[in-house]
Amino acid sequence: QRRARITTSVPPSKQATIDSIRSDSSLAAARSSTTTTITHPKLPEPSVGMQSYTHFLQKYRPVRDIEYSSIGINGHQVTQSMWKKHKVIYGSSCDENCPCPSNLKQLTETVVSDYLTKQGKKTKEQKGPTSNIHLSRVGFVDNFVPKFHDKIRAEFPVSNPAQVLEKLIAMWAKHKETRRFGIECSENCPCGEGWKVIFLDQCLRPNAPTRSR
Repeated sequence: QRRARITTSVPPSKQATIDSIRSDSSLAAARSSTTTTITHPKLPEPSVGMQSYTHFLQKYRPVRDIEYSSIGINGHQVTQSMWKKHKVIYGSSCDENCPCPSNLKQLTETVVSDYLTKQGKKTKEQKGPTSNIHLSRVGFVDNFVPKFHDKIRAEFPVSNPAQVLEKLIAMWAKHKETRRFGIECSENCPCGEGWKVIFLDQCLRPNAPTRSR
C-alpha cells in the first residue's frame, strides 16, 4: 500500500525572514572569530620627584599670581626659580608637611635675578631694573606673610604648613577688599591691627561666635 507524502510550504515572506536571521547569525559568528582584543600599554607611574614638583606647583601657583602677575614675569619661570631654591634648602621632595611656606622670602629670593639673567642682562646692569621690579611687587611675600604666619600657626596648631599657606592666601583676599589696607602691603601697613577683628573673625572663622576681647 502506498503512503501519501505530506509536504509543508513556507510562505515566501517568512522564508525570507528565516534566511535573514541565518545570514546575520553567520556574520556575527564570523566577526566574533576574527575580533582581537587591543590592549594599551600601561602608563608609568609619575616619579617621586615629579609628584613633588606637581604638589609644589599647585601649592605656590596662587602665591606667584599674587606677587608676580602684574610685573610681567612668566608664571612658569617664577615656579622654576622657586623650585630651584627649594631643592637647595629643602631638597627635591615637597608635600603638604614640607616647612617651605615658612620661608617664602628665601624661596623667592632669586626670582627677579633669574628673570633678568634670562633677559640677557649683565649683573652690573641689574641694579635699576631689579629695584623697579621689587618696587612693583605687592608685598605679600616680603611684608604680609611675615606679619601673620606665626599668628596662624599659634591659632591653628593642628594645621600643616600647606594649610597655613592657604589661610594666608585667603587673608590676602580680605586685605585687598579692606579699603584701609588696599591691594599692597608695606612694612607700615596697618593690617596687623586687623588680625582678630578682620582676618580671624571674618575670614578664618566666619561662623564662630564673637569672642570677648
